[in-house]
Amino acid sequence: MKRFRPGTAILLLVFGLGLLVSAAGYGFIQTQIGGADFKSFAESRAGEILKTKVKIRGLRYLPPAQIALWGLETTAPEPELPFSILEVGKLSFGYGLFNLLRGNFKVPSRILLDSPRVRLERGQSPFSFVHSTFSGAQTTPVKLEIRNGEFRIPWPNGEKELLLTEVDFKAKLDVRGQIRLRLNSRLAGVMEGEVKIRGSSDLRFQHYQLEVLLKNVNFLADSGIPIKAMNGRFSLSDTSIESLGLTGLFHDWEVSWIGKVDQWQTKPRISLEVGQEKTRTPVRLSVNADFEKNRLAGSLAWRGQVYPFEGIALREGKVVRFPAVALPHQYAANGEMDLATGNYSLQLDRERRRIEIRSNVSRLKFETHFELDHVSVANLDWVISAKLTLEALTRSSRRQALGYKASLRTDYLVIETEPLEDFGGNFELSSEGLENIDLHWGGVFHLGGRVLFKGTEPRTDLVLRVKGFPLASIQDFAGRPIPRNLSGNLEGKLKLRGELNRPDVEGYFTIEEGTLDKLDFDQAILQFQGFPPYLKLYDSKILRGRNTFKLTGAINLALGNVFHGIRIKGPDHLVIWKGMSVGWKAGESAVEGEKPLSSQVAVGFEMGAGEGKEKEQGESHALVGPKFKF
Repeated sequence: MKRFRPGTAILLLVFGLGLLVSAAGYGFIQTQIGGADFKSFAESRAGEILKTKVKIRGLRYLPPAQIALWGLETTAPEPELPFSILEVGKLSFGYGLFNLLRGNFKVPSRILLDSPRVRLERGQSPFSFVHSTFSGAQTTPVKLEIRNGEFRIPWPNGEKELLLTEVDFKAKLDVRGQIRLRLNSRLAGVMEGEVKIRGSSDLRFQHYQLEVLLKNVNFLADSGIPIKAMNGRFSLSDTSIESLGLTGLFHDWEVSWIGKVDQWQTKPRISLEVGQEKTRTPVRLSVNADFEKNRLAGSLAWRGQVYPFEGIALREGKVVRFPAVALPHQYAANGEMDLATGNYSLQLDRERRRIEIRSNVSRLKFETHFELDHVSVANLDWVISAKLTLEALTRSSRRQALGYKASLRTDYLVIETEPLEDFGGNFELSSEGLENIDLHWGGVFHLGGRVLFKGTEPRTDLVLRVKGFPLASIQDFAGRPIPRNLSGNLEGKLKLRGELNRPDVEGYFTIEEGTLDKLDFDQAILQFQGFPPYLKLYDSKILRGRNTFKLTGAINLALGNVFHGIRIKGPDHLVIWKGMSVGWKAGESAVEGEKPLSSQVAVGFEMGAGEGKEKEQGESHALVGPKFKF
C-alpha cells in the first residue's frame, strides 16, 4: 500500500479546506444576492450610477469578486442631466474580497459597463458621463471601465451627430480625487478614423490635462469642415489647446498646424501657423488673435513675399467680426465669420476700389462683387461693377494644381470712356494662369485664349474676334478721335502673343460696304503687326469697284491721334488721305491735331489740292471729287 508523504498530505488538506471555504463563501454570497432586497438594492445602486431608473431581469455572482447585472431596462433620465442612457448590455460591480464576504456592497472598487449606448446633450463630452459615474465614490478609490461603448455627441452644425464607437475606456480614481484615464475609440457619423486620449483630471472634470492622438481622421461632408487624413497629436486642458504636430488635407491641400489657443472656453488668445509646404508655391499663414484685448495681427507668406495685416477682432456669440484690418498696398478690410454655419464675408477697400467676397469654409466657391471707379489697369482707365463667381475644379490627383472655374457678369464696364455692353463669360483660373478664356460683349466681340503666369512676366496667347460690328455706332477709338463718316461692318481677329505688357500683336480685319470721309468702298482689308504702341500695316487695301487703294503706314497707340501715320494711296501712288489730319479743325496744324487723350477733340479734316498743306517728300496728292471738308 502506497503511503503519502507528509508534505503531500498537508497540501491536500489545505486544498480541501480551500475548496470548502470557497464553497461556503460562494453559498454565502449567493444567499446575500439572491433575495428581492438585494435586487432592489442593485437597481437603486445602478440608478445612482446611470442617473436613471433601472430595472434588471437578473444578476449573477462571478467569482472571485464580481457581481453582474444583466437585462437592464432604463426609463426617462433625471431632468437637466448632461446625458441620457439609451441602452446598457451589462453592468458589473467589483468588490474587495473582504467587503464581499462582509456583505458590504455599497462602495464597489470597480465598475464595468458593457456595451453602453449614451446620448450626450449639446456641448457635453463623454467625461460628463464619467464624472456622474464617479460621483457616488468620492472617498474610496474606484476603477471605471467601459467596453464596446458608444457615445452620441450632437454636432454644433445642424442635426448631425459625432459617434464614438467601440469605446474602450479605463479610469481610476485615487484617494486625492484625481482620475487617471485612457480612451480608445473609432469615429463615425460626421467623422471617421481613430482617436486615443490619455491624461488626468479632477473628479468634476473642471481641471484636466489630456493628450489626444488622431489617426487618419476624416471630417465628412455633413461636418462642414473640409479636412481629411488628419494625423498627429494635440494637448487639451481646461485652459488651452496646443498642437503637438498636426497634419492633414484642407480642401486636398497638404497642410500642417502649429500653435496654441489659450482661454479657449472664454476669450481665446490664438497663436497659430498654418502652412502648405509640399508645393511649388509654398504658403504659410500666421495668425495672432486676442479676443480679450480685441487685437488681430499676422502675415501671409507666398511666392517669396510676406504680406502683413493688423486690426481689430471681436467675438459676439458664435460670430467673429473683424471691423477694421489694415492690409498691404493701402487696402483696408473688414469681415465676419459665423462659427455655427461656416459662412464668412470679406470686404476690401482702397480709394476707388471695392471688392466683396462671400463664401463658406466647407466649399471652395466664392461669390465676389467688385467695383472700380476710374482706376488705371494696364495703363487704361477702368470703370466697372461686376460679379465674379469662382468654383473649384475637380482634380485628378493632389499633385495637380488647384483650379477654379470663373463666371463673370458685369453691371457695367467702361474702358477708356468706351462702354462694353453685356460684358461677361467664363474662364479657368489657377496658379498657372488663366485658361479657356471665353469672354464676349456687345453681341459681336469674343475674346478667347489664355494668359500664363510663367517667369517674371505673364505671357499671353489671346485672340479677339469681331463679327459684324457697325463702325457707324462709334464716336471715338478708346477716347481718341476717328475720321468722320466712318461706316461699314467690321469683321476679323486680333492675336496677342508674348509678354502681357508688350505682346506681339497681329491683326486681320475687313470692312464691308463702308465709307471713310467722302470715300465709299466695297471692302477694306486691314492687316497689321508689331509690338505696341507701334503696329505697322502690311498688305492692306481698299477695294472700290475695279479700283484698289493701298493702306500704308502704322497705327501708333502712343499718340492722341492713333491714325497719324496712316496713308491711303490711289493709282500711281497718289496720296488721297492722310491720317495726320484726323481731328483737325479748319486752320489748325497737324501738331494741334495730336491732342492728349483727355482733350475734347473735334473730328474732321480738310482735303484737296492747293489747300496750303505741304507735300511730303516723294508723295503726290490728288483731289478725289470736289473739295470737301468733314
